[in-house]
Amino acid sequence: MRGSLLAAFAAAGLVLAGTVPAVAGVGSVAPSAAATTAKVTRIVDGDTIVTTRGTIRVIGIDTPERGRCGFGPATSQAKRLAPVGSRVVLTRAPGKSRDRYGRHLRYVSRSGVDFGGAQIKAGLADARYDSRDGYGWHPKQRSYVSWDKRYPNKYSRSAACPASGQPSAPSQPSVQSGTYFPNCTAARSAGAAPVRVGDPGYGRHLDRDGDGVACE
Repeated sequence: MRGSLLAAFAAAGLVLAGTVPAVAGVGSVAPSAAATTAKVTRIVDGDTIVTTRGTIRVIGIDTPERGRCGFGPATSQAKRLAPVGSRVVLTRAPGKSRDRYGRHLRYVSRSGVDFGGAQIKAGLADARYDSRDGYGWHPKQRSYVSWDKRYPNKYSRSAACPASGQPSAPSQPSVQSGTYFPNCTAARSAGAAPVRVGDPGYGRHLDRDGDGVACE
C-alpha cells in the first residue's frame, strides 16, 4: 500500500515534505547564484579585495578612491571585515559577473557579517552601482539604499582631502590630457603616480589589479 501511495504522489507531481528545495525569500540572492569561499590575500580599498579566486569588487557599494577623503577609514574598515588570511564567502548575484575592469562582482561576507552592508552602516560607503544609476538590480539593493539613507556617508565621494583646512592642489598639474605612460616608472618620473581612471596617462596596462588606480 505504501509503495502504491508513493507512486500515486509521484505521478501527480507531488513531493513529500522535507524534499522541497528551499525558495529564495524576498531580497535574498537567487538560488542559482553560486556561493564559494576564498582566502583574502590583499585589501585594495574599501570596496575591493583580492582573494585566491581573483579580485573581488563588492556589489552595490562605492567607497572613496585613494587620495580622496574617507579612503583611509573605509580601507581600514575593510581590513577588519575581511582580514588578510581570513576566509570569506563570495556570492554571485543575478546579472553581470564581472565589471569593465575584469573584477569579479560578488557579495562578500565573513562570520555572517555582510561586507557591503557593514561599510554602509559605518558611514563609509554609498549604496551605488544599482538599478537607480543604470546598473542592474541586485537582491540587496533595497536594504542597501535604506541603510544609506539612515547612515549617510561621512565623506564626500568627489572631494580631495584638504590639508590644514585648505583645498588640495591638483595632484597632477604637469600631466596633460592625452599623455601616455608606457610603464609605472615613467608615470612616477613625471610625478603622476598613482594614476586613477579618468586621469591623464591612466592605462589598463598599468593597473595590474584592476581597481581603477594604476601604479599604486
